[in-house]
Amino acid sequence: MILLFTSENCKWCEVLKDMIEEDGQDMQSETDILEIDVSRFRQIAEAYGVLVVPTLVSHTDTLSGLPASDDLRSFLLKAASETRLHSAADTPDLINRAVQLQKTARFVQDVNDSAEIGEPYETPEREAKAQAPEESCADGLGRIERPAQ
Repeated sequence: MILLFTSENCKWCEVLKDMIEEDGQDMQSETDILEIDVSRFRQIAEAYGVLVVPTLVSHTDTLSGLPASDDLRSFLLKAASETRLHSAADTPDLINRAVQLQKTARFVQDVNDSAEIGEPYETPEREAKAQAPEESCADGLGRIERPAQ
């Protein structure tokens, strides 16, 4: 599986998608490509270290920006071969990675299914809650109250 990190108004992302479509048809690749909108799924992008769009992430490689056609072809071929060539010794790692990618794919699909089109992932309510100071915190030994100012 390949993750394609994009954003809504990214012209280079559209160009890359077209390039992938063309190369995918030529190579008849069986590798799945999951598109992730970084503006809606910022946490996933951060988890994969994505700093720029478009970015492609495979099992072991990352390709950022708009690549040359040959670089993209190499990336896609390597990603497809990695999927097929893992040895039995790599199976636990491969399974863990696959489970992680499946969870990511399910999360993205669940959010896509539940969100209205055009609705931002970060809402004002979520932002306010994230920025609100906590009045107290628990440390396992009891409750520690914040002193009044």
